[in-house]
Amino acid sequence: MRRARSVLVIGAGLLGMEIASTCRTLGLQVTVVDRDPPLRRVLGPVLAEVIASAAREHGVVLRAVPGGVRLVGSHALEGVDADGDVLTADVIVSAVGDVPAVDWLTGSGLTLDGGVVTDSRGRVADGIVAAGDAAVVRGTCRRPHWTNAVEQARVAAAALLGEDVAGAALPSYFWTNQFGVEVKVAGEPAGLGEPDLVDVDDSSMLLRWSAGAAATVNHTMPVRKLRQLASVA
Repeated sequence: MRRARSVLVIGAGLLGMEIASTCRTLGLQVTVVDRDPPLRRVLGPVLAEVIASAAREHGVVLRAVPGGVRLVGSHALEGVDADGDVLTADVIVSAVGDVPAVDWLTGSGLTLDGGVVTDSRGRVADGIVAAGDAAVVRGTCRRPHWTNAVEQARVAAAALLGEDVAGAALPSYFWTNQFGVEVKVAGEPAGLGEPDLVDVDDSSMLLRWSAGAAATVNHTMPVRKLRQLASVA
């Protein structure tokens, strides 16, 4: 990065956009490419547009390529083909997400569905637990977030020790800092549409979806209170 002038980031999720933000802080020219608008799949349209607007204001070029991109270069990576338009940069970063490496467990008798399926205590079989990015609590989606990994590990460790500790009843929680915007999210706002409650004060926001999510933008609120707000029907 110290020798580069330009960066091309493939993938406009949390990781890709955080990388883009850091690169702009370093003074690099940044282009971000994704099939969908930035962060739309993770944050939903309202929160996603808040960060996308901040990214544009910081000079980031955002490219939507519905057909995806193809790597260009026979021996070394030269760029990416974005629907016929070849994009190049000094540094190309792939931030397209991850797929849990659980194929080695095929035939083991464990339930696999986008990861290793666990109960609310992280158990997958007698004496076996799973936690973190590869774990999927039965009846929920996989949540590859820092807070989730910590909380799952605590519950799974207790299960191995025979302690009756259930998983967190409060909604999941994650946060991101990028382009001068701090967003904290409880629950899963993606797919919920417009929030039911919007409290805007200058550059801060408090959002709530009655379907089970809440978020703050540059707004101070204890994490537990935010999660409680998201859990109120």
